[in-house]
Amino acid sequence: ILTSLGETNASGHWEAFIKSQIDTGRYSSASEVVRDALRHMEECTPRAKQDLMNIGRYTLKMWGHQQRNISLKAIFKRFDLISDYGYLIDV
Repeated sequence: ILTSLGETNASGHWEAFIKSQIDTGRYSSASEVVRDALRHMEECTPRAKQDLMNIGRYTLKMWGHQQRNISLKAIFKRFDLISDYGYLIDV
């Protein structure tokens, strides 16, 4: 089951999006859709790194070091799940 950092309504959105991409004939599986998306993300790595730095700074400013660390660890855990399984799973 797809999830988005605890946003259960988002899982239906992403499942529908992935299905629509498969229905175009460009992809044959959800894993292919996700791998392609990850390749695109990798191309945006400098921007993604800047976004993560901004998230970290904002979280630090608003809620402190401990919450910043918790939040960033949660984000990276999701990245690891995508890497391991090709999609997000409930944990």
